[in-house]
Amino acid sequence: MDRVLSLLWKELRERRGAILWWGLGLAVFGYVVLYLYPSLADQMAAMDMPEVYQMFGDFSNLGKLKNYLAVEAFDVMLVLTLGFYAALTGSGALAGEEETGTLETLLALPLARWHVVIAKVAALGLTLAALLVIMAAGLSLGLNHVASQRPVEYDALDMLWASLNVWPILMFYGTLGLFLGAYLPSRGLASSVTAALLVVSYLVNNLGRLVDVVRPYRPYSPLYHYSSTAVLEGRVVWSDELLILGFTLLWVVLALLSFQRRDVTVHIWPWQRLSARRRAAQRE
Repeated sequence: MDRVLSLLWKELRERRGAILWWGLGLAVFGYVVLYLYPSLADQMAAMDMPEVYQMFGDFSNLGKLKNYLAVEAFDVMLVLTLGFYAALTGSGALAGEEETGTLETLLALPLARWHVVIAKVAALGLTLAALLVIMAAGLSLGLNHVASQRPVEYDALDMLWASLNVWPILMFYGTLGLFLGAYLPSRGLASSVTAALLVVSYLVNNLGRLVDVVRPYRPYSPLYHYSSTAVLEGRVVWSDELLILGFTLLWVVLALLSFQRRDVTVHIWPWQRLSARRRAAQRE
């Protein structure tokens, strides 16, 4: 356990720059989004958005603070932007170090491979949680400005829980990227596949609101099981949360198994690795 904690601390030190700058950007964005709300609320309440905008989120009654936050902050900024961050960071956690040559050095230390995977997962989870907490701080400051001009039904704790509500879906894509980085031959391919799956999931979930042909496939999109307004409405859909966390655990297990079998620095497809092992066994 001490080795895992030491490696985790190393991972977090390496990510402190990303936490600082990403966190600062998210905090400023959260503050600005809510700072502008009092001057935009009446205009947005009167707007009749074309139906096509539903593919980017629920644009109905943006004059309500709950819907405004969902569209402007939680649906696009946190899910898509941080979703890409999680996917790229996860896919590069193992594959990135393999390409730079540092993974081979790391494995030369008295560390089991599962130690490395668990430390990477923990570092990813803590990094994402830290970014969401910083984003919540920016939202809370903006909420104070809103409260000075009109009554609001939310407080800083609501902003914190609403932000942390994004954590499971971010971990879903982050650990999926980790698994693909351990399974596929290169970091670039793993990153591309994970990012593509995030985009497809987003499009299927949102297009399904408009297009009858796509609607039956919405439940197969991971984002269908994420609600940006559930916490603000005082509810948690536990079946959806457990489903997302269950798949996250599955990706971690698959990453452990794939990394255990991986020939580090040998960038080949999994079936090529299997063929190579069979040939080696036959020679023996």
